[in-house]
Amino acid sequence: MRGIGAPESVAQLFDNVFHLNAIRLIADTQQGSSLTLGNLTEASQAFYPAAFHDITAIVMTLSGSDVAVSINATSIVLAAVIWPLALIFLGSQLFGRHPAVFVAAAVIAPALGSFPYRMFSFGVLYSFLAGLCMLPIVLGLLINLFGVARTRHLPTVAIGIAIIGTVPGVALTHPSVIVAALAFSLPFAVQRVIAAMRNPSVPLRERAIVSIIGATYLLATVLIFVLIRPPLSSAPWNPTQSYKEAMGAVLTLSPGMIAVQWGVFVLAAAGIIYCVRHPFRFWPVAALAAVGAVMYFASAALPNGLLRDLLSGVWYRDTQRLAALFAIAAAPLAILGFVSTARAIVVVLTSLRKFRSTNARELVSIVTVVVLMLGTIAATQRGPVTQAEEWVAMSFGNRGGFALLSDDERAVLAEAAEIIPDEEVVLGSPRTGASLVYAVAGRWTIAPHIFGTRTPEEQFLLDHWDEAGINPDVCPVIRELDAYWALDFGSTDVLGGEHKELKGTDALDSRENSGIEQRASRGDAALYEATACR
Repeated sequence: MRGIGAPESVAQLFDNVFHLNAIRLIADTQQGSSLTLGNLTEASQAFYPAAFHDITAIVMTLSGSDVAVSINATSIVLAAVIWPLALIFLGSQLFGRHPAVFVAAAVIAPALGSFPYRMFSFGVLYSFLAGLCMLPIVLGLLINLFGVARTRHLPTVAIGIAIIGTVPGVALTHPSVIVAALAFSLPFAVQRVIAAMRNPSVPLRERAIVSIIGATYLLATVLIFVLIRPPLSSAPWNPTQSYKEAMGAVLTLSPGMIAVQWGVFVLAAAGIIYCVRHPFRFWPVAALAAVGAVMYFASAALPNGLLRDLLSGVWYRDTQRLAALFAIAAAPLAILGFVSTARAIVVVLTSLRKFRSTNARELVSIVTVVVLMLGTIAATQRGPVTQAEEWVAMSFGNRGGFALLSDDERAVLAEAAEIIPDEEVVLGSPRTGASLVYAVAGRWTIAPHIFGTRTPEEQFLLDHWDEAGINPDVCPVIRELDAYWALDFGSTDVLGGEHKELKGTDALDSRENSGIEQRASRGDAALYEATACR
């Protein structure tokens, strides 16, 4: 919340043009199908996972708040409530329903600089944030389904119903999260097969069935991992680290250029030691972290090529996305380290004569967990978390500079809501934030997203709108589309640097065109009307 700064703040980032307009569109039309959301126009209808936007649109509709407040509230609840509860659930499946497990997961959840904080300052990746917050739930259900959970095994039918009810929703939040869940669950599927093979009391027929199911699961996971991925044309990210840097990030659990989280590192190291001491029981926990580490290393350090594409292409070969996945995969090691450390301390203290009574042992256990909890919080809520907060503040424009919407531009959009009739359309460049007139002011825009297919008439206005009153072909198209308005938000690109203005708005302030009049302005931001076409 400190990083975001204010309830109405918006992330000044590339993807937010789509997110804000998509939420407003769903709230206005009451249509939130992932099959058609696409790039927000009829000409651009296509699949886009819309679950996060649907939930936020519901929040917006029920609360009466605007888009910015709704998206901030929804994303904060996901990060601060859903994510910790999900990690607690996963911890209970891996290590049992012990209070120390719940406490450990609860203090580890807010300690990982790469997740969830980074999702607020890169992209901004709201859909991926929502999906990853639920990843531990899917993984925990799969672990229980395999029969290797450390808590009470639920009936297969009940787990099946839970998975069937959960997976589609997560997939419609972000499909790659399901792929990650399958990849992360493989060590536990293998553990189930090995356990069946090693148990002489298991009938031969059951062993064969378990082996066949395990092999089928492995093959299906590999096929899904290889086949279900975005085209490489939409995966432009290159390696960001050297081999040495990436290996250091893996070993210190500090992926994505985040500072080293020494508190988590110490707990994870204790978890690894415990895995080594109890290999058959806990090797899948270490293997889970290893899977995340390999995928992160491929994205961060391997040169562009087949191997890097294979291991990280599902997530656009993007180091920041893989850093978040690695952080989640490594979190159980830290939870195990917390629990094993607490258990070791309790064993040592209760071996002393004065702590051997039942009441004394209980008190020692409680005090140990509380002290370790407070120590972990003190050790982890600095460093990477402070750095992550600074990154969020920069992305939301709270450290100077605006790449998407300046205060002047937001003031002009507020005036536009008062000036422009409800049914009329606005032209503006999405790369300068002008197309957020829809999200903020509720007035439709010809280009609601940076990407998308335009109709011939829309493209004509994007190229020639400022010729109203001069070019006789312009006004008929303006009247057809009700596009009497245009916004000029300068040439600052949302990605930084100078953006080449739309051809249809590059002469708006020219006095030679008497058919266009300025209706509102603040600083370099201005609203124009094509009066010649009325």
